[in-house]
Order: sequence, then C-alpha cells, then structure tokens
Amino acid sequence: MGFTRPAAALSDVVIDGLAKNLNEALKSRNDDSAKTIYQRAEKFAADSDRKSGKAWLALRNGIPALLVARLEKDTNELNRDGLASTKALAGKFNIEPKL
Repeated sequence: MGFTRPAAALSDVVIDGLAKNLNEALKSRNDDSAKTIYQRAEKFAADSDRKSGKAWLALRNGIPALLVARLEKDTNELNRDGLASTKALAGKFNIEPKL
C-alpha cells in the first residue's frame, strides 16, 4: 500500500495506544475487551501495512510476558479457572499454548 512516513508514524501511534489498552485489559483480566482490542489492533496493523512495524511487533512481543505473569499468579493461587481462561486467551492471540 505504501504509506508515507508521517502516515506510518501516525499508524504506529494508534497501535501504541491500542497496546496500552490491551495491556490494561490483560492485567485486569478483562478478557473480552482484550480480545476485541487485539482484533482491532491486528486489523488496523494489516490495513495500514504495519504488521512488520515496530509498534505492532512490540504489541505482539509484549503479550507472552503478560500471559506468563497471569499463569504464574494463577498457579500460585491454585486458580484452575484462571489458568484455563489465560490459556484460552493465548490461543486467541495465536500464542503457543505450551505456556
């Protein structure tokens, strides 16, 4: 598609904003919001040709650490439901379920 540099930079700002919202949703266990935010961010990144951009890659690369933190907390609290929901969410984000 060939966006100009200013358009690409603006797209990255939007993706960064979505990443912050996603991180908050994951931390607060608002999984439905997290899925919606992720889907919007992924569609926006694809539509704006930014799937190989720094902002999208940072968003994607930040998800595993947040999910691992949730899994560790759930494990320490023996929270079976939390473990199941976090693993299911990892699947929605196309993260390897071996977490």
